[in-house]
Amino acid sequence: MNVHQIGIQLRAQVLRDHQHQQRVNVQRLQALIADLCSDSHQELVPPLRHLVQTTCFAAAAAVDPPLTDGRHLHLLRSELNQVFAPTLCVRMQPLLEGLMGMAETAPQAKSTGIPRRSNSAQATRNKASVLANPSVNGVLAVLSLVLLVSLVVVGLAIMKRQSLLAPSSGNTTTTVEPPISAAPAAPGELSEQQETSTAPPGESSTSQEQRAVAVINELYDTLSAKEFEKSKDLYGAGAADQFGPGFFVQFKRVTAQNLRVTSATKSMVNLEGEVIFYWPDGSYQSETRSFSVNTMSQPALITASEFRSVIRPRQ
Repeated sequence: MNVHQIGIQLRAQVLRDHQHQQRVNVQRLQALIADLCSDSHQELVPPLRHLVQTTCFAAAAAVDPPLTDGRHLHLLRSELNQVFAPTLCVRMQPLLEGLMGMAETAPQAKSTGIPRRSNSAQATRNKASVLANPSVNGVLAVLSLVLLVSLVVVGLAIMKRQSLLAPSSGNTTTTVEPPISAAPAAPGELSEQQETSTAPPGESSTSQEQRAVAVINELYDTLSAKEFEKSKDLYGAGAADQFGPGFFVQFKRVTAQNLRVTSATKSMVNLEGEVIFYWPDGSYQSETRSFSVNTMSQPALITASEFRSVIRPRQ
């Protein structure tokens, strides 16, 4: 059993507990860890036993269905990086992916004692063996000759056709087409370029940006206050998976700062900024995140949001 499969087996146990409406049994998981980690995986036992006792793991297992929110992967990885050596944390990466139900990003090669031959080297040897065959060389020579003759015939045919179609110099006339003026725009109709660069009547671009920043700050205020029903009025269906209560219930407070506009149209404002997560034990983590806000709706609505990168891991 490889490391990724160990994560899959632990995930299966958590899902079974969830189906029976039971909370995660840490002692049962630790016993299962001892059974799954054979002699070749004994060094994974300490980080695994530590991980299943953390609040990050409890929060990931509390989601319905459990262990499905990909954002928990960053938190679990950060938890291990604070306690264990970097080389061991790298070895744990396939296990974490199996635990979260993800495909293994870098499958481990089975140790057979025989080095694998690269595809490029094998292809070179195959090509050399083909070229060393005299019968193959003869066939290649004939095909090359046929191809060369075909190209010459096609070239001559094209030249002959062009000479037949070319008009004589005495009968050549030049016709100048009058320029076609663009049809005037209908009254009240704007071009596409004008539409994307013009703010709605009565509202400046600065006002749009202020509304977009305000709705983002209001969203994180409601999430920090655990007012999840109120927060649902501030984002659309396209962003619902980014602001689920099961993820934010573990934090004492969440804030957004350094929000800046990356692009805007008359109805949408795209921003990037820093989001900081504060745990009850005083630790925190910051990451960059993008937002898309529809400022034409009443109130303004966050239609999309995406994680970018971790700025500062949990500390």
